Order: sequence, then structure tokens, then C-alpha cells
Amino acid sequence: MKFMIQLYVKNAKEAIELYTKAFDAKLEHIDYTPEKTVLHSEIVAHGQKIAISDSQETVITGTVFQIDVRMKKVEDVEKVFEILKEDSQVNVPLGPVFFSPCMVDFIDKFGVRWCLFAE
Repeated sequence: MKFMIQLYVKNAKEAIELYTKAFDAKLEHIDYTPEKTVLHSEIVAHGQKIAISDSQETVITGTVFQIDVRMKKVEDVEKVFEILKEDSQVNVPLGPVFFSPCMVDFIDKFGVRWCLFAE
């Protein structure tokens, strides 16, 4: 059994570009609707597949889960946060916590909640 993360966001094309850059990911697949919105896409980041689609909802409600990403180095956390932080809402600022030398918890401009931390 495998689980895949599926994200429904406004402006999926921009999200795909930003997440691909932030996580050194590769766009593996993309399908468009006749209206040229993203029906389904899949990026692969370090062996993890993430599906991203344009939301058909007129209003996206708040996040009900968060994506935790454990990284090898503090610099990796800092790099990803630097790319994704624009227009984000920071819940826990970048810095050390009792279980990690560097962690940040934020909701990005697409409404996705992330918790990034170094081992």
C-alpha cells in the first residue's frame, strides 16, 4: 500500500513551479482541463509523489492537516522556507526547538500547512 499526498490549490501551475524549485522535485505528469487549469499533476521530491490540482471550489477552507518534512541539514530547511515563505502565515518561526536544531511551521500562500525540520 502507498499513500500519495493530493493538494487542491488556487493557481496550481504556480504551486507546481514553486514546490518543484523548493524541494528539487521533478514534474512527472500533468493533465489540463479544456479551460487550461490543472486537472491533475504529479511531482516527485526525494522519492515522494505529490499530486497537485487546481481547486474547483470558489472558497478554499482552512487546512485540516499539515505536511511534515524531515530534512538532513539546517541549510535544507532554510532553503525551502526561503522559497515558500512569501505571503505565508508563520505559526512557529524558523529556529531551534527541543527536538530539532531548526524547525518552522507555516501555511504557504496556497493554503498548505508545512512543518519543516532538520534531523
